[in-house]
Amino acid sequence: MKRVCILGNSGSGKSTLARALAEKLGVPTYHLDAVFWRPGWQEPERPEFNFRVRELALEDSWTLEGNYSDTLPFRLERADLAIVLDLPRWFCLCSVLQRWSANYNKTRADMAPGCPEKVDLEFIRWIWDGPKRTEKTLELLKDFPALEVRIFRSRGEAWKWLEGIRLQGMWLEPPQNL
Repeated sequence: MKRVCILGNSGSGKSTLARALAEKLGVPTYHLDAVFWRPGWQEPERPEFNFRVRELALEDSWTLEGNYSDTLPFRLERADLAIVLDLPRWFCLCSVLQRWSANYNKTRADMAPGCPEKVDLEFIRWIWDGPKRTEKTLELLKDFPALEVRIFRSRGEAWKWLEGIRLQGMWLEPPQNL
């Protein structure tokens, strides 16, 4: 695979998996939060953001992690593989709180400059409602029957899969026993 979309709730491990997979593939990774947000957590105009995501998706190879449902159909059209991290909401919430504690008042490498780590009530609600969005994503994926889809219900499943893949040139071949 040359183009991989990684989807899932906040705190599910999308960014970490995207970096590790991109390193193994030797392809760039793009974090959609870093593409979307402007300094100070300012939102861009949606047409501008959609255009930027479309430009990234038109590249020959990548891992793209993030949700942003209005750009998802185009990304899925271009992808060879979609990975969905479907982890329990309590796990994602705990993960986000740990990340916030570890990165308090700092901007993570996979976030836009000038957007220090934050957790507020709106973000907690977003995480809590994550399973509803994941259901919608899984329904949308049915519209792409030729697309390979991997659904992982734990980080351990995802890492086991990642450790089992082997490279053949620029293409990723999953192990036969998974």
